[in-house]
Amino acid sequence: MPRPSIAPKWLVLIAITLGMFMSLLDDTIVNVMIPQLQLAFGSSVQLVQWVVTVYMLTQAAVSPTAPYLAARFGTARAYFWSLAAFVAGSLLCGLAWSLPSLVVARLIQGIGGGILLPLVMTLLYQSFAPNERGSASSAMGMAMMVAPMLGPMLGGYFVSAFSWHFAFLINLPLGAVALLIIRHTLPRGERGAGTEAGSFDMAGFAAIATSSVLLLYGISTIDLGPALGRNFAVLAGGVAMLAWFIAIERGRTARGQQPLLDLRAFSDATFSRSAVAHGCMAFARFGVLFLFPIYLQAQRDLSPFESGMLLTSQAVATMISLPLAGRLADRVGARPSHGVTFGKCQKYTFQRTGMDRPNACWRFCHAMARVNKLHCH
Repeated sequence: MPRPSIAPKWLVLIAITLGMFMSLLDDTIVNVMIPQLQLAFGSSVQLVQWVVTVYMLTQAAVSPTAPYLAARFGTARAYFWSLAAFVAGSLLCGLAWSLPSLVVARLIQGIGGGILLPLVMTLLYQSFAPNERGSASSAMGMAMMVAPMLGPMLGGYFVSAFSWHFAFLINLPLGAVALLIIRHTLPRGERGAGTEAGSFDMAGFAAIATSSVLLLYGISTIDLGPALGRNFAVLAGGVAMLAWFIAIERGRTARGQQPLLDLRAFSDATFSRSAVAHGCMAFARFGVLFLFPIYLQAQRDLSPFESGMLLTSQAVATMISLPLAGRLADRVGARPSHGVTFGKCQKYTFQRTGMDRPNACWRFCHAMARVNKLHCH
C-alpha cells in the first residue's frame, strides 16, 4: 500500500496521540469519582459501577469493527468520526443530569474510543516511513504510559477543586485540537474501497455484544438476594450467546469468510494459557482499582485528590519498569519471568488485606506499585 503524502507528519502524530491519550485517560479518571457520583445521584455502588463498566465493555465490543470501518470508509475518515464521537460523548458526560444519562454518554464515549485506538497504529504506519516509525512509536508510547498515571490524579483534583463534570470536559479542548489537525493534515480524498471491506460479521458482533452485556449484568447483580434466580437466568443467557458466537465464528472460518475473531489462535496452548492468565490478572487488577478509591475515601477519610495520588503510584511503577520488562523476558525466557512475577503479584495483592493496620495507606501505595511493576513483566 503506498504511503500517503502527508507533509506535516509530526502534526499527525500529535493528533493521533491526543486521541489515544484521551481514550486511555478515561479508563482510569472515573475510578476516584465513584463516591462523589454516589452522593450526587443517591445511587448504590452496584448502579454507579456501570459508569466505569459500560465504557470498557463498549470499547471491547466495538474494537473489532475498526478494520472493517477503515477498509469501508478509509482510515483517516474512520478515525476522524470515531474521535468526534468520543468528544461528543465527553461533552454529554459533562452535561449529564442523572445516572442513566451519564451511563448513556459513557457508552457513546466508549464507541468512539474503542474504534479509534486500533486505528492509531494504522495511521502512524501510513504517515511515517519505515526508518521513522521507531521514533514516532516511542513518542506515542510515552502518552500511553502517562495517561493512566494522570487519570486518578486529574479525576481527584477536579472533584476536589471543582465538580466531577470537569473531569469529562477536559477532553473538549484536547479533542478540538486533534480534530482540527486531522481535518487539515490527513488526506481529504481518501475513500475506502467497499470491495476490500468484505462483509461485516454482524451476527458475530451482535452475539458477542449481547453475551458481554448479559454476563456483566448478571455478575454485577448476583448479590441481590430476591432476584437470584433471575440473575442466574441472565448469566445462562450470556453463556448461551457466547456459545452461539463461537459457532458463528467457526462457521465463517470454515466457509472462508473473515470472522470477527479468529478462534484458531486459541488452538495454540501457549497462547490460550497466556490469555487466561492475563485475563485473571486484569480481572483482579481492575477490581482493586474500582474498590480502593471507595475504601480510601469512605473508610480512611481521604479526599478524592489524595486517593487519586495514591492510585498514581501504580502507573509510576509501570512507567519505570516497562523498559526493563522486555530485557528480563529476553534474558531468562518468558515462562520463568511470568511464573515468578505472577507469584509475587499474588503476594503483594494479599498484602493489601492489611489496610486496617498502622500506616495502611503507605502499605497500599507500596503494594500497588509492586503489583503493577510486576504486572508489566
